[in-house]
Amino acid sequence: MQLADPKLKELTHKLIDRVKFKLHRSFPNPVRVVKSHPGQGIELSSKGWGYFDVPMTIYWNEGTGMKVAHCEHELCFEGKGKWRTITMMMNRDRVNAMLGLSDDEKF
Repeated sequence: MQLADPKLKELTHKLIDRVKFKLHRSFPNPVRVVKSHPGQGIELSSKGWGYFDVPMTIYWNEGTGMKVAHCEHELCFEGKGKWRTITMMMNRDRVNAMLGLSDDEKF
């Protein structure tokens, strides 16, 4: 999981604290939590087969003004897999302040 703008990938940790993924019950430890770290997007890797829906819970950092968000992604291990874009509205001024961007860098 990463923010759409490539410049934001390095700053994801300033907005998102962690994401909880709920894999199919056949996986060992099907509920997995991935904490965000500076300079990285949030990613979960695992081996498997088939496809299924993965419910995700996004825990935002304090100061974003965002409530816990719930979304779902269809995981597919076949071919090149699947991807999905999910749009969430955020307060632009609050995000720019949290990211510490200069006036010419602001979104």
